[in-house]
Amino acid sequence: MRALVAAGAAWDTSSIYFLAWLSPGNLTIQVRVADTCLNVDDTVVFAGVVRALVASLITDLRQRVKVLPVPSNVIMARLLDAARGRMQLASLLSRITPGSIGTAGAEAGPPKICSS
Repeated sequence: MRALVAAGAAWDTSSIYFLAWLSPGNLTIQVRVADTCLNVDDTVVFAGVVRALVASLITDLRQRVKVLPVPSNVIMARLLDAARGRMQLASLLSRITPGSIGTAGAEAGPPKICSS
């Protein structure tokens, strides 16, 4: 973020927005939510999906899976597809279904996810 500010691409670090980012002061990943969830069930599902995605990322890091950057226009197109209900749900769910997280690379133990 400092590089973006130094290059003049942002006024300061507080003006840079990400969908998810590492917290500068805590060992947490923060996730931007566009709005509040409509009910408790939606909130619990959203929290579960976020936790599963983070656990999947931890597993990938432990296994040294190469992660290639995705261009921002592709991310925006996929977010728009998801908002319109045109998402490829099967490919997403294959990464976050119970039992698939933490099974590979089990010698390192299950991913540690903090709850607050």
